[in-house]
Amino acid sequence: MTTEKTKKLEKIIGNFSRELISTWRELEGELDTANSELNQARGDLFPAVLAFADLLEGRDIVTFGHSKRVARASVRFAEFLKWPIPRVRLLNFAALLHDIGKIIIPDSILHKEGKFTPLEFETMKLHSSTGSRIISRLGFLGSEVEEWILHHHERYNGEGYPDGLTGENIPIGARILCIVDSYDAMTTSRRYRQKIEHWVALEEIAKCGGKQFDPNLANAFQEAFQLSPPES
Repeated sequence: MTTEKTKKLEKIIGNFSRELISTWRELEGELDTANSELNQARGDLFPAVLAFADLLEGRDIVTFGHSKRVARASVRFAEFLKWPIPRVRLLNFAALLHDIGKIIIPDSILHKEGKFTPLEFETMKLHSSTGSRIISRLGFLGSEVEEWILHHHERYNGEGYPDGLTGENIPIGARILCIVDSYDAMTTSRRYRQKIEHWVALEEIAKCGGKQFDPNLANAFQEAFQLSPPES
């Protein structure tokens, strides 16, 4: 190739590169604007989300406040894990609404003091998929939050529901919610049992690492809260 042709080719490539970079920067600016507007919309709707969570939990005085406690602990844990702020906010929404699907569960099951029958348990299990569908219809939280809510009862060993996912096939937000949800259930009194102490709950979570919980997250949770409970 002659020097003249080489120079022409370099000029064409240079012009194309500059146009590509300029277009990319414009797209980045548009994406930043769209993300900013989406985050603003989520912020504006936050009081409505809180009200919705309170309305749901108002059906059962025993578990009232559960979702807010799970949200506060999830946020603290995500911050400990150095999650970026936008994802921490999404986890906060997911935690507040993780049980929203229980709105379809009859009071006779939701308020039952004893052990569920197999049919009652199957009915209760519907709340995670129902909750995910409700979030999908809201339309402003995104597919990631839908997945976290859908799978927050999966178990690391594949014995959870609704899909029996295993290990890291379970979305990380769902793995976190599974731990924090279980911790709050253990450390608050329920109709069928008394609460256990903070340090006992931490030991139980660590012991169940690799079975019910992600072992790395279970160890990190113990590290994050070993000196003080999530509510402190």
